Amino acid sequence: FFVWGSINLAHIRFRRGWAVQGHTLDELPYRAQFGVIGSWIGLTLNIICLIATFYISLFPIGGDPTGGAQAFFETYLAAPIVIALFAFWKIFKWNKPGARAFKRAHNMDLLTGMRSFDLDPLEHAAPKENVIMRVVHNVV
Repeated sequence: FFVWGSINLAHIRFRRGWAVQGHTLDELPYRAQFGVIGSWIGLTLNIICLIATFYISLFPIGGDPTGGAQAFFETYLAAPIVIALFAFWKIFKWNKPGARAFKRAHNMDLLTGMRSFDLDPLEHAAPKENVIMRVVHNVV
């Protein structure tokens, strides 16, 4: 759940930074099918699943709720590890005055490492034929 939640959060933050810095969606070579709304839904569902997993770890279905810390950490060990690693990294990186947990949208570096490409040939390219038509054209 942490991986997909972080992917959704990264997409939400990227698109926010992209919009704040004055870019349009037409500049992106790929756009998510469900957009930012889909990422919000995915992030919400991941959080709900994490809460449900936490609840089941505390009160197992058909199990003994007095299982103790061992039973809890057997089913929910990822959360303390991820939180501890995140906290360690943020403490390690907060060596500058005024450092923040997350960069603000207008301060994000979105262009470093981005490949330049021309969208016009891609937009005017002929649509791909379906599999049957490709087979027919290759055979005939």
